Amino acid sequence: MIGLDANVLIRYLTQDDPEQSARANQVIDGLSETRPGYVTMIVLAEIHWVLRRGYKQDPEAVTDVLLGLLDSTEIVIERADTVRQALRRAADGADFADALIQQLGQEAGCDLTVTFDHNAGEQAGMRLLA
Repeated sequence: MIGLDANVLIRYLTQDDPEQSARANQVIDGLSETRPGYVTMIVLAEIHWVLRRGYKQDPEAVTDVLLGLLDSTEIVIERADTVRQALRRAADGADFADALIQQLGQEAGCDLTVTFDHNAGEQAGMRLLA
């Protein structure tokens, strides 16, 4: 298994830097079910943020990209079921990182997750501390 950082996946997904994209392509195209790439939740949160903020992609497109990674047989995603739950919330308007935080807390047995972030309170299912 080969760990993949967000910047390698961004180069692969966007193909916006010829030199780095070529090297990323070589690594990712060489992955297989028996020698997969490994992607952490932190890497997915970085990818989501970069594609939304840096590349100005709409939420649905970014969700589709991450779902494509989840569905790939050549890539293992850390806590894939947790990521899928967070992506459902993100598709409904929540920030993906906030949705991950809330989902992880819920899975850990938290009764609730509190925040000062209005959007996280409204969209990700956290309780807003007013």
